[in-house]
Amino acid sequence: MGDDVLNAAQRVASHYSTRGNQTLFERRTSPIARLRILNNWIKSVLIKTYVHEDNHVLDIACGKGGDFPKWSRAKIGCYVGVDIAEGSVKTDAPERYNNGRVQKEYTFHARLFHADAFQVDLLPHIGDLGPFDIVSCQFAFHYCFNTEERAKQCLQNIGDALRPKGMFIGTTADANVLVKNLRKAESLSFGNSVYSVEFPQEHASKAFPPGTPFGIRYKFTLADAVEEVDEYLVPWPKLVELAAEVGLKPVLNANFHDYAAYNLTIAENVELLAGMGFEREAMSEDEWEASRIYMVMAFEKEGDTKDICSTGEGGCRCKRDSQGLK
Repeated sequence: MGDDVLNAAQRVASHYSTRGNQTLFERRTSPIARLRILNNWIKSVLIKTYVHEDNHVLDIACGKGGDFPKWSRAKIGCYVGVDIAEGSVKTDAPERYNNGRVQKEYTFHARLFHADAFQVDLLPHIGDLGPFDIVSCQFAFHYCFNTEERAKQCLQNIGDALRPKGMFIGTTADANVLVKNLRKAESLSFGNSVYSVEFPQEHASKAFPPGTPFGIRYKFTLADAVEEVDEYLVPWPKLVELAAEVGLKPVLNANFHDYAAYNLTIAENVELLAGMGFEREAMSEDEWEASRIYMVMAFEKEGDTKDICSTGEGGCRCKRDSQGLK
């Protein structure tokens, strides 16, 4: 693998590892405060839809553990988090988890590992902690599509980790929306006051042949969150093709706007959003437009449920960490 690919991955890791946690005041006054709530609500609904009590979860690109409360509300039994950002999984996430355990907010057991799930085989890291009922990758999957090798490694890790009928759930950039916006733009960039996307000159034709689905790079910036990092288009047909190679079949593919519209017809999801302090009238149109560049997805692992392995005596194999993460 070329040094440029590894360097790009390390730049992403450094960006997220060194980014500090914001104060409550900073979050509330952020120009993307409502967008963050909407994004968290969509992740919460996705988790609530597919995750069941006592499930074992593998969270790829787990970051600083910001989704711990969501997994806790789902009453999962075991959580394994993997991230390329060493500071996140060795300092920030353990501190958040341990504080939650002390406050009795988190009842699930957890393990955290530092690894690039898009580059290495995860089986030596997770060992006998699997198989998992759920594999999750939130707002990070697009980073693996810079090369075919990395995309395939990521999907292989997902396929290997899941039990039969297990689910892979994720949120990522919507390639269809990004390409449509690019073609409507007068230049190679578009966006508004809270986000911007810029494609390099090599894509001046604004044509993306299906025969070259990897490494379609663009620079993405999100106010108060992402400071100009390289991301990559994830063409849905190619993703479905690669997923099929590891026994994954698609069951969900929806843009954030469509997913939100559907779930706002469900009373309990409306109540959940209101409980998170979201007010649609307070959300700027620029934030709402920015939310359209994302999509949700879900895949099911093929196989017979009779092949599902037992977690063994004592249930969760993460239990040895019940006294806290280090």
